[in-house]
Amino acid sequence: MALIPYIYSLLNTAAEQGTLMKPLAGVYPDDEQTYAIWDQYLFGPSLLVAPIHDQEPIRKVYLPEGSWIDYYNGSVHSGKQWLQVDVVREHVPIFVKANSLIVKGNIYQGNDRTWNQATPHLDIFYYPQRHSTANTIFTLVDAGDTNKHKTIRANISGNTVSLSIPGNSYGGKVHIFPSDGPELVRDYPLNEDTIITLELK
Repeated sequence: MALIPYIYSLLNTAAEQGTLMKPLAGVYPDDEQTYAIWDQYLFGPSLLVAPIHDQEPIRKVYLPEGSWIDYYNGSVHSGKQWLQVDVVREHVPIFVKANSLIVKGNIYQGNDRTWNQATPHLDIFYYPQRHSTANTIFTLVDAGDTNKHKTIRANISGNTVSLSIPGNSYGGKVHIFPSDGPELVRDYPLNEDTIITLELK
């Protein structure tokens, strides 16, 4: 449920940004390793998913060029290599591309009492790679504001990180996961444009 804001936004911008699910070879056509990979896919611009399709205890996962972060434990891996990933019951292997933005939260609430008692919030997750230079944008489709498109921007230059968050209908927290350091968390308010700048230690 937490990824619904990410999915909703990407589905509503697919006409400009392309389909939500893409084969690796379609995104990395110069990498011949991807040509025969039929059992992995990119989910939006940021997530690489490797479904489990057999009973083996180990899942081989190919990471294309760049740096990739394990979605669950935060470990960082270089691209253009195969990994041996332990299979667990709770989830399939997912990796986040470095310098990505992901939005998560409970903003689309159903009729379940647990949802109704919770305060809606939208959390923003940024995965900067230290000592790099990159600009990243994510187009948030704000369902609480007549589906207006709002652009979240993130930048890293060396070890300086900055984020520009447009006012939205929820407010929440910004989670910054440097490539080799602890998570940093900052609050951002409801319906206010916010700029966050910090140095990675």
